[in-house]
Amino acid sequence: MAHARTVFLDQHEIDLIHAKSLESLQDIGIKVGSESVLLLLEEHGAKVDYGAMVARIPANMVNQALESCPNDF
Repeated sequence: MAHARTVFLDQHEIDLIHAKSLESLQDIGIKVGSESVLLLLEEHGAKVDYGAMVARIPANMVNQALESCPNDF
C-alpha cells in the first residue's frame, strides 16, 4: 500500500523557526498570570519581572524541557 508524504517545511525552515522562537522567549518573554508559576519558572532559570508578570525564558531551559518530552504524541 502506498503512502503519501507531504512536507510543508524543510529542515532549514524548521531550524529557523526554532531559533526565532528561542530568541523571542528569551528577549520578549511570556506573560504569566500566576505568581506561583512565575516563581517556579524563576527557580528553573527564567528571568522574571513580577511587576509586569513576564518571564523571559533562556534557550537552555527550553531545550532541556524539549529533551524531556516524548518525540511523538
